Amino acid sequence: VLEKLKGLPGATVLRRTHTIVERMRRVRAHYCILTYIRSQMPWHLWLFWSEDRARSWLRSSLPKLFEEAQRVHKISPGDMPAFNAFSERLLTLEALQHLPTYDAEVISEIQTAIEVRVPQIINGVHGVSAGEMARPDHHFQARRSLGLLERLGLTGHSSGGRPAKRRRVA
Repeated sequence: VLEKLKGLPGATVLRRTHTIVERMRRVRAHYCILTYIRSQMPWHLWLFWSEDRARSWLRSSLPKLFEEAQRVHKISPGDMPAFNAFSERLLTLEALQHLPTYDAEVISEIQTAIEVRVPQIINGVHGVSAGEMARPDHHFQARRSLGLLERLGLTGHSSGGRPAKRRRVA
């Protein structure tokens, strides 16, 4: 993969990197939703396991659980899967009792990959050193370099990383 990336133009590498990061964020969202659903299943469904009762409970509770998982895990709406497609696939799983349990290390690994490993790979592929990235760019008014996630537009702020200050109106 690295050899293929080294032979591509910079814009193509950034576009492919953006796609990879987007997929990783979706994986994180799916994991958080599935673990939240498992954590909210009533104990009697686990004690007296019945696939039919579990599917019935899931079918009736899924819209609420989907929204709660997004709020609890602070998943951005752009990272959330389409509800109809997600619910359709979830209800066709063969064994709902095998949904994953939440593990903070899994989320930490995904975040580390997004925030640290992917930028390291990109910097290695492009041969961009920290010194080159720190040089001010004359195209930007801000006299600081943009990080990879800011360049990809994944920081959530359109102004390049920091939210604009509100002006006091007299």
